[in-house]
Amino acid sequence: MNIRGISLTLGAAALLAAVSVPTLAAPVKDKAKEDELAEFRKGWNDKDYLKKRDAVAKVPSAYELAVPSGLEVLKSEEWVFRAEFIINNLMKESDEATLKAYAAVLWEAPKGMDKIIAAGVQENVLFALLNNQNWATAENWQKVIAAAGESGKKAWPAKVRVRAMREAARWRGSQEIGKANVGALIDALRLLLEIKKPSPDDQLVTWHVADALESLTGEEFGDEIKGWDTWWPINKEKPLEPRKATRLNKESIEGVDIEGETFARKKPREVGDFEVLFLSEFGYTQQYWLPYAFELNKMFSCSFIDLPDASKVKGIKRPQDRNGNAMNGYYYPLPQLVDAFDARREQSGQAKVGLIAHGVNAWVALEFARRKPESLAFIVVISTWASSGDGKSYSKAISQMRSDKRLPVKYFGEGLLNSPQGSREGSGSMSEEQWLLHRIGAFKRMWGDPLAVDSMLYAVDNSYQPQERQGEPVFAPDDFEFKMDTKLGPLKVPTLIIWGEKDWMFVKDDQKVIHGAFDPKKATVSLYKEAGRTPWAEDPLRFFTEMRKLLDDCGIKQGSNKKKK
Repeated sequence: MNIRGISLTLGAAALLAAVSVPTLAAPVKDKAKEDELAEFRKGWNDKDYLKKRDAVAKVPSAYELAVPSGLEVLKSEEWVFRAEFIINNLMKESDEATLKAYAAVLWEAPKGMDKIIAAGVQENVLFALLNNQNWATAENWQKVIAAAGESGKKAWPAKVRVRAMREAARWRGSQEIGKANVGALIDALRLLLEIKKPSPDDQLVTWHVADALESLTGEEFGDEIKGWDTWWPINKEKPLEPRKATRLNKESIEGVDIEGETFARKKPREVGDFEVLFLSEFGYTQQYWLPYAFELNKMFSCSFIDLPDASKVKGIKRPQDRNGNAMNGYYYPLPQLVDAFDARREQSGQAKVGLIAHGVNAWVALEFARRKPESLAFIVVISTWASSGDGKSYSKAISQMRSDKRLPVKYFGEGLLNSPQGSREGSGSMSEEQWLLHRIGAFKRMWGDPLAVDSMLYAVDNSYQPQERQGEPVFAPDDFEFKMDTKLGPLKVPTLIIWGEKDWMFVKDDQKVIHGAFDPKKATVSLYKEAGRTPWAEDPLRFFTEMRKLLDDCGIKQGSNKKKK
């Protein structure tokens, strides 16, 4: 997105002083738009989710009297309504008075609104305005960055400050905006580092500021202000070269095509010859691991492996319907993937690798630990289950959602039961409204905070979804079960087991089952109380701390990781 603007050289303190709530002229009434607003309120107040969805389009644009109704939409816990309004209204808004009215909410939290809801509204407004070409000038960008760098009782809520820095970190194709933001970010970092007793929120924002600087410049000074102060005056006239991922060379190993992305690094890593393979959640790309993967890339080499097209792999199992008839598609072959990844480790000359895996794909990591524990330095399994199949933990997760009184939870669970159209239960039994609730639930569970922007991004940003492959569909294995093999005894692979307690598919008993298969001195269960499906993104500093401890404890830092001949 190219955003035009003017270049400023003001310091962060001066910029913050320039932030004020605008005085608005009395709006002129418009009969046609008043009628639209009346139609919006009628549909928005209906209990039917389809009518609510359709009502969002009736909030008039370019009409500051409609702002209170727009804020009502942004107060919704359902991302689909906020996304509809932000994408089709706020991001396209060009009327100056309307934009000022929304910006007034950004600069000063709306009065008479619950603090938690107000913070959610501000985050959503900020996201929308920073992606509006008419509002996101270089001047406004720097005001936002300066405000986000301010701490104390009068500061923005942490989630708003973090959103500002995450948006600032995105390369938008404009050298002018990018350079202006680098200067403002350096000023913000300097102020944050001068705080004698930084709060946890300040520490989180500081990490995001440092990451934003690295993202825009491709440099690696982190929160070392001296490095930025030395580098920037020399390079501020040169074009910025934002950091980016590098595609792995495609390899065909053991009949499995392995490809994906990795990240280069100029400075030495904590462990120089050690690679960790990431397996993103079934049906997602590595995008939702960013920017947090770049911090892990400072510890070890990170390689994100795409879910391979295994339709031609030998020994795959074909699914059957309830009547025993063969279905188009195949179950994902866990043993074959483990063999391929281990063969890749052998070919690369590494004695051991690490695995970080999420959701259904964490079964690959658990299977790897069971089949080839000697090849692993550690595994991290996040938001996964001990077993699949009828009556097993994955089906228990679905059952607990289907009995939930919250409609997005209930119908997300119902939709996970595949059934033919017209069935009495499952996906085939659902109405159009119930399918809308299913889709809302599918992405709402990704984040513990129901007002977060991130759940909306996961749903509407195509970069979070893998490109569709040609050929047959793929299914998660239906016969996976992980438990201790009494003949082998407990596995001695260092393991970190993570769940967000606000994830609707969290099955408490699973922690005991998975943990019980490992040597208790080697495995740790970590529960994130306020997190949903993506704990590392919802509490990144805690995740980084746990990863550094795992890296220290697993022993990979001692000696060489080169495979002995």
